[in-house]
Amino acid sequence: MGDPRTAAPVVTGGTSDWFCAPRFDAPSLVGGLLDRHRGGHFQISPRASST
Repeated sequence: MGDPRTAAPVVTGGTSDWFCAPRFDAPSLVGGLLDRHRGGHFQISPRASST
């Protein structure tokens, strides 16, 4: 996923282990790609239905 200024690699399950914002050369906000235990990740998924 990305735009002209930044991008985040997203795997099939909807998680990303690397993201720099607001530009490609900015420090990473999520760095699980480099440190699996302390780097973190984010996930994009549909919200559960309440009905």
